[in-house]
Amino acid sequence: MPATILLTGFVVPGALDGLTVPSLTVLAAFLPMLVIQFLTTATAEEPGWRDFALPRLQQQFGPVLGTSILGVLWGCWHLPLFLTEWGGYPDITWTDPALFVVSCVPLSLVMTWIFNRTGQSLPIVMVFHAAINTTYSLVWPTVFNHAHPGLRHADREPGGRHRRRDRPDRRHLRPTRPVGADRRAPRADGKAGHRQRLHAVTFAAATSRHTPQSPPQD
Repeated sequence: MPATILLTGFVVPGALDGLTVPSLTVLAAFLPMLVIQFLTTATAEEPGWRDFALPRLQQQFGPVLGTSILGVLWGCWHLPLFLTEWGGYPDITWTDPALFVVSCVPLSLVMTWIFNRTGQSLPIVMVFHAAINTTYSLVWPTVFNHAHPGLRHADREPGGRHRRRDRPDRRHLRPTRPVGADRRAPRADGKAGHRQRLHAVTFAAATSRHTPQSPPQD
């Protein structure tokens, strides 16, 4: 399963640029994370999606259409997570959740095929779901860490945890109060006031870097 998922990434142009081999630590953590994903995400979702909803949707609409409906519902169920760090908020666009929902449809078709071919075995589908989450969360970001940006952002798997690894650090852009400034002083209004505050912050930062500190007095 992990090898099959990783092979799908090689169809994207630039996938081989900066390709990284997973470390032994990542490989050693795969099985424990697989167990955790099985006991948490797969156990929480699959009894409802595949064991309850899928047989009824297949009976009414057929395997393909029923699974497509389930895939859309499955993807939409995760949409609130795009307002959190899991989905990369606030550095996302409307295409991110849209592509996520679309990607859940072919994934659901594969899971339906496994579900039907194994006599509607829920545990096997749960293992498959856990393997997908573990691969995208643990192995994928390591292998494609320096590759195409679309591959680096692909570790948003249904039910798994996503963390934006390329989010720029904006802490240095936060305005700081000049040394000795009165916190109770009223703020200037308008563009002139903004320029005054900007000059004050720049001057304070420059003087704090270049002014030598006096030695301690005895």
